[in-house]
Amino acid sequence: MVDAPSSDSGSDPVDSSDPQTLRAEILRLRDTALGEGARADVLADRVAELETELHALGAHAEALQARLNRSPLEMLARVVRRLRRR
Repeated sequence: MVDAPSSDSGSDPVDSSDPQTLRAEILRLRDTALGEGARADVLADRVAELETELHALGAHAEALQARLNRSPLEMLARVVRRLRRR
């Protein structure tokens, strides 16, 4: 978020006729824009990471749903076979 310029003097620095004041304001605004651009890049990277995690979780959820959709008798038969092997 961009902070409003201090209103101690009661006027906007952009309205100044002083070249030094204008230069300082231009540099401040440039730095603010660069900072916001960098922040947007970081957030875009984070969104990409979260989307990757979301897709991975979706795959796990599908696998779990497939297990839950199996017939209880089929699952019981597997357990019995496993117990007989012991």
